[in-house]
Amino acid sequence: MVTTEGARYLGADGEFGVVAAGARADLILVVGDPITDLSVLREPVGVMVNGHWRTREELIAVLEANAAKFESAREEEKAR
Repeated sequence: MVTTEGARYLGADGEFGVVAAGARADLILVVGDPITDLSVLREPVGVMVNGHWRTREELIAVLEANAAKFESAREEEKAR
């Protein structure tokens, strides 16, 4: 609902805010209803970004890689 109304407000009905052929494909797939329980957003099944599907496992791998890079940079900064 939020996405649909946002698209309507911006005058972009059908371009985004819908799951349809030709529309921008940015969405989060969760188990449950985020309108009644926002905690379901903490464990997405996957996401669709710019028409590319990313599984939960892929998302976790990216987060872990970024955390490792951050920790490495932090350690380097401490060593200076």
